[in-house]
Amino acid sequence: MLVQGADKLIDFVKKAFDANETERYSMPDGSVGNAELRLGDSVIMLSKAMGEDYKSTIAGIHLYVENCDATYQRALKLGAYSFRKIKQNLGISFTYNVITI
Repeated sequence: MLVQGADKLIDFVKKAFDANETERYSMPDGSVGNAELRLGDSVIMLSKAMGEDYKSTIAGIHLYVENCDATYQRALKLGAYSFRKIKQNLGISFTYNVITI
């Protein structure tokens, strides 16, 4: 993902979803050139959006968590904005929500 505020997103994902930062390469100005975050058995790679060639992108992360309600509340406390309420889908034991920061 190419994002504005890569440092802030990294901190948010680590705190909200218990991600581990496994790698980070910094640019000479200290910004994130490339970072890898591990969420369970998945890896997310991201960097700071830069100029016309590396513009910010819209991305979604679909993540299964053990306790959706607790994760949702933690993300909101960290500054996330929810534009859908948590709900059960198809009558089975999972919940779904979209959070944006």
